[in-house]
Amino acid sequence: MRSFTNQPVGYGNHQNKGRFMRFLFIIFMGILLSALVATAVGSLSGELIHRLFLTVNETLIQ
Repeated sequence: MRSFTNQPVGYGNHQNKGRFMRFLFIIFMGILLSALVATAVGSLSGELIHRLFLTVNETLIQ
């Protein structure tokens, strides 16, 4: 990442806006990705917990 000092005057502002938008986009994509992963993991672990619960219940009933 370059420092702001070696950029020509009047050029940095537009560059900063582009960088900021890219930063927001990366954050947004990260949130989206983590939400998808969390949903997948949540459904998987929910299924696992459900099965475990059923197994424990059956063992307790017997």
